[in-house]
Amino acid sequence: MSTKTESVKAAPQPRTQPKNERSESSKSSLDLWLEKGLVLNSSLDHIRDTHLCAEKTRGNIENFLGAVQIPVGLAGPLLFQGEWAQGSIFAPFATTEGALVASASRGAKALSESGGVHTRVLSQNMYRAPSFVCKSFLEAKKLGDFLVDHIEALQDQVSKVTRYGKILNIEPHYNGRTLHALIRYSTGNAAGQNMVTIASAQLGKWVMEEAPRQLGIEIAEFHIEGGLNGDKKVNFLNFISGRGCRVVAEVELPNIVVEQVLKTNADDLAHHYQRGAATCLMNGGVGVNVNIANAIAAIFIATGQDAASVHESSLGHLNFERTKDGLYASLMLPSLAIGTVGGGTRLPGQSEALSIMGCQGQDVRRLAEIIAGYCLGLDLSTWSAIASHSFVQAHQTLGRR
Repeated sequence: MSTKTESVKAAPQPRTQPKNERSESSKSSLDLWLEKGLVLNSSLDHIRDTHLCAEKTRGNIENFLGAVQIPVGLAGPLLFQGEWAQGSIFAPFATTEGALVASASRGAKALSESGGVHTRVLSQNMYRAPSFVCKSFLEAKKLGDFLVDHIEALQDQVSKVTRYGKILNIEPHYNGRTLHALIRYSTGNAAGQNMVTIASAQLGKWVMEEAPRQLGIEIAEFHIEGGLNGDKKVNFLNFISGRGCRVVAEVELPNIVVEQVLKTNADDLAHHYQRGAATCLMNGGVGVNVNIANAIAAIFIATGQDAASVHESSLGHLNFERTKDGLYASLMLPSLAIGTVGGGTRLPGQSEALSIMGCQGQDVRRLAEIIAGYCLGLDLSTWSAIASHSFVQAHQTLGRR
């Protein structure tokens, strides 16, 4: 019995729009291609219904089709006693998770009624870790020393491709004959991932030319990234040394605030925290927190941050301590990869969201302090809900239709 096999042709792929074709007409052509060539029996009316102009999305998206709307709620207000964030500040949360804005607002109320949250940024940097493969470890070591001794010359190269990127330091790390150069940069008010990538490529080009000539060594390979960099991955390097903004928030809550606002008591909160912190070790967690990723993701999406950076940015360590008159709480976020300029922050809605917090185009440390304050408030509220057995009820009431 013979069978007949019909040849099936793959649908033609859409051509990625080059810079000179980013227009409303090219968007319409892509819409038509998708509707008739790929997305059969499916309407794109909601995706195409957007105020975004195709020409203004350059640098943010390829094959621009439209936008998916995410509800934005207003959390707060939260009283800040920070260095860069002061006074009562609201925060926009872009989320589809019911109860999140309500919980963050309850935590903000508890912090505010306790005199406000105290916040400080400890450091701000972004790093890239290019790798160089040499003939031997001894030659790799010579190259590592060469990089550390020639930071000024390397900065001259960096200045050719960025006005804002400045080398802070270089840490050589070795794996056999491979040198991983952990290069830390200051990046102004931008998150800086692209900035440090371009800067490190320029730097690497110079090293590949100059180091063999000056040192008489052989560099077999250069790669812009060798795996040491913690970009968009949870890792202990970021937790210990920081990448992006490293920020701390703290508060001392009186008993009356814990009881009246958070609907629990300081003894139960401290006891439940101690048990939960110990359990975090059992699942291999890096740091202790309840759900700071919720607040970070919501603010990231609202303000045009790199959503994938929520992964590394959601590292955090929460601490509760019982005091004579209430509860001391602190939260350290070691690696907030954020910016108030560049990337998606320039899109109109995202720019407005930053403006709500007084952050649009401002010092990135203000945004870092605001995120840390709201993360602490959210974790206080969530842990209180768990300790008081109201967590399920809150989600049944606010998280379901």
